[in-house]
Amino acid sequence: MKPGVYASCVLAAGLLWSLAGLADGAAPLVLAELRLLGGGALLVLYCGPARCLRLLLGASRAGVIGAAAGMVLFQWCLFGAYARCGLAFTALVSTGASPLCADLFETSDAKWRTRGWRAAVLLCGGALLLAIVLGAVPAAGALLATLSAAGYALYAAASKSASSSAPADDVLLPTTALALAVAGIALLPAAGPALGAFGVHKHLGLAAFLAIAATALPYVLFVKGLRGMAPGDALTLLNIQPAAALLLALAAGQRVPPAYLATFTLMTAAMLLRSRSEAITLST
Repeated sequence: MKPGVYASCVLAAGLLWSLAGLADGAAPLVLAELRLLGGGALLVLYCGPARCLRLLLGASRAGVIGAAAGMVLFQWCLFGAYARCGLAFTALVSTGASPLCADLFETSDAKWRTRGWRAAVLLCGGALLLAIVLGAVPAAGALLATLSAAGYALYAAASKSASSSAPADDVLLPTTALALAVAGIALLPAAGPALGAFGVHKHLGLAAFLAIAATALPYVLFVKGLRGMAPGDALTLLNIQPAAALLLALAAGQRVPPAYLATFTLMTAAMLLRSRSEAITLST
């Protein structure tokens, strides 16, 4: 495929991931469980159950548990933040704070020791505080959005340790499938009563939307894009996700307060500082 096709796959993945913020009509716990179980099951089938089972048996137990726990925290808090803050703000915080949280789990370098990284954290915190003070979002919603970013960072770090013996390109998708499926199974005792009350059989369209369009398909596209791009370039493309989420939110008629612009500016500056800090760390 041409290089532009790989980039298009990554961009399409970012757009499809944002679609999850448009799902409504159910509690965050129910939406998270539908995405985890449905998306995880589809990806396991796509990757091959036997392949996923071999990966699970050969993976670090601590890594699998950590990846599943991170995925539960990520999805549950993400839908909780969507319900309280809307798609635009939640996507902005999740995209901006996740790399900063992920840096804390890295042991091979010390990005967090640089002044640029610390300044990025201050700007990120300032963006959250400003949004709360200006009344753009409730404090609980901002906390949930931040916890979703931390959950994703935990999942990413734990999944690396779970499959450290295999090439990253070979296990990225099956590792994600396992994390989603195991997380969905682990959350089932808590989500089961809510799912029963919700009546999944009456909302098969919503379940299919979350499993296919917002989960399985974007992960497949993202991995296809990585085959022709450097991971850093792919992640840079995903930085446009907040802008895509903003457009989706406006198109869906969601309210975006004027204070969002100030929050967006501060968070974008934090992301740029973090990227610059990473470049300095790698060059030294």
